[in-house]
Amino acid sequence: MKNCTSNRFDIERFFIGELDKDSAQAVEKHLETCESCFTYLQNLRRERNEFLADHPFSSFYTEKAQKKTPFWQKYLSPVLARPVLVPVLCLLLVIAAIPVVNTIAFNSGRETVVFKGGAQLSFIYERDGKIHDGILSEVFHEGDRIQVVYNSPREWFVALLSIDQSGTVSFYHPDQKSITCSVPSGKGNDLYFPGSIILDNSSGGELVVAVFSHSPLKTSDVKESVSAIAKKHSSLSDIEAAISKFSFSKGSQTATLLLRKE
Repeated sequence: MKNCTSNRFDIERFFIGELDKDSAQAVEKHLETCESCFTYLQNLRRERNEFLADHPFSSFYTEKAQKKTPFWQKYLSPVLARPVLVPVLCLLLVIAAIPVVNTIAFNSGRETVVFKGGAQLSFIYERDGKIHDGILSEVFHEGDRIQVVYNSPREWFVALLSIDQSGTVSFYHPDQKSITCSVPSGKGNDLYFPGSIILDNSSGGELVVAVFSHSPLKTSDVKESVSAIAKKHSSLSDIEAAISKFSFSKGSQTATLLLRKE
């Protein structure tokens, strides 16, 4: 790999996981000393994440997106659209609106709390080929595929990782080999993190953590901080509470998902 300009194909194959073990190790060793090749790899990662931010995993979730026309809509819509039924429909709408209006009036005096600038996480998951909305009270199994979704009012630099009951920290975005959390998260609603998390057979659950910061953080620093917190607490719920209060950098925010497993 003396002439780095001729190695871009190897870097690209390494990036998509097409190299065999020996070739991949050779590329990894080269990346440790070659700034040009490492920069090219980082650019590939950045371009991938920018593309995924604009084009979420819609193909993976087509089953969820496909909606069949309900039976009543298909057969009753032509009947309900007849002019002679308009007065009856208006009366029914007025009756149906009464409890809604009462609910609005009852709740109008309640205080609404809005958290300004906060990033939020949610998720969907695949099990046995079917897509489900993520509910934290659900018990998850080995092989479940978790897709993490976030809402963010601004662009951050972000790291997505998880901690299992044994305290093992795993990175998903960026991956373990990235030096910094250097890819902007994007802003908006229902944005998907690149890749997905496939649960292993470890017991006790999995705590998913997203760290949002104003500037890039070192991946190693984030991992060390999370590992240090995990060592001080015995349960994932205690780790979650401690991480939620921890500041990884000035103005940083964290969002968590505690997944229970069999």
